[in-house]
Formats: sequence, structure tokens, C-alpha cells
Amino acid sequence: MCFNISIAKTKVKLEDKFKAQFEKGVNFQPNYFITAFTKPQIPIITGDNQDKIQLFNWGLIPHWVKSEEQARDISSMTFNSRIETAHEKPSFRDSFKKKHCLIIADGFFEWKTKEKNKIPHYIYKENNELFSFAGIWSEWVNQDTGEVNKTCSILTHNANEFMAEIHNTKKRQPVFLKNENSYQWLNNKLDTKNLIQQSSETILSTHIIAKDFRTLGNNKSVINKK
Repeated sequence: MCFNISIAKTKVKLEDKFKAQFEKGVNFQPNYFITAFTKPQIPIITGDNQDKIQLFNWGLIPHWVKSEEQARDISSMTFNSRIETAHEKPSFRDSFKKKHCLIIADGFFEWKTKEKNKIPHYIYKENNELFSFAGIWSEWVNQDTGEVNKTCSILTHNANEFMAEIHNTKKRQPVFLKNENSYQWLNNKLDTKNLIQQSSETILSTHIIAKDFRTLGNNKSVINKK
């Protein structure tokens, strides 16, 4: 699965890469380690607003959720959505059908299990360039307060050989979008089979990192090259 990502590039670099501007007044701060379990806001581009980078909460809340308590519970289980079944799952199917997005990152983290140890890896594309995961999004209105909550989920698929070696228990990986097909995804013009195939072909690199890297903030010196 994919519960921990990196977005360490600056606001300007994100805007240059994706030819889009952050919404006015948005306070985006680069962060080397972002975990879904803190319900963070992460930068995305939606299919219906492709020239804007917006901050959405990570953990999708379907539009049909009735209460704040239910929203809180379900958002803790929707950080990821399996692309193979998203079209049929109640939590994801409406968003998968018509609410696609790019979820921006420059790396992510997985743990390899070796005997009784879990070894953290930082995974990234060549030259540590910015990229996008295929995502889906939703808009939920809190009926008690009227507040509009915009949320998202990262799609995943069965791991390719490279990722299966690292994420060797669940053997899943996020769905990567190539630059040339990002906007096909946004415009609902990329079928699932081709999307998985192209994602599986994405060339990745990895470093083993210090086990206590999460306590060291944004200090990238915790990365140890093999």
C-alpha cells in the first residue's frame, strides 16, 4: 500500500512541473515525510480544475456519508483504493467513475520485512523528479456545520518485481502516471488495463534509510545509499 509520501520540492517547482498554480492564499510547505495517519492535506490536481493545484485531505470521504463520526471512521480506511476493485466498492465507485486526480509527490516510503526486522526504504524516480500518482477524490458536506470537505485516495495495484522485493508482505504499489498520460487520466480517457501496465513499467530507485528517520524531521541526510 502507500501510506507515507514525500513532497520536499518547493511550491514554485510544483507549479513549473505541472503547469498549474496553487489556489490563492494556499500555504503549502514542503515536507520530506508525510504520513496518511495524521490526515494531512496534500497537493492534487483534479480533472475539473486542471490549471489549479489544491490541497485535499488524504483519506477519501464518500459524498453519501451521513455523520461526522462516520466520516472520521471511513477516512481512516480510504488512504488507498485498489484499482482492480475501486469501480465496485461503495466507498470508491462514484469517484472512480468521474472524479480523477493527480496526487503530487517526489518519493514515498515502504518497509521490507526481513526475519523480525522492518527495513525502511525511500523510493523515488530518476533524479528524484516530481511525479504524480493516479488518485480519486470526493467532496463531502458536513450536514451539522455546512463545511465542505475535499478528500482523496491513492490508487494501488499488484507490485511489479522491483516493488515486490521491497514491499514483500502486501506486495502492492501505488499507480504511477507517466507525464504523457497524466491528463488522459484526468479526462477519463485511460483504461485500467493500460494504466496498470504503464505504472508497472515505471523505473524506480531506492535507498535504505535510518530506522529513526521519522524523528529527524526533514533532514535528508538520514538517507543512506546502497
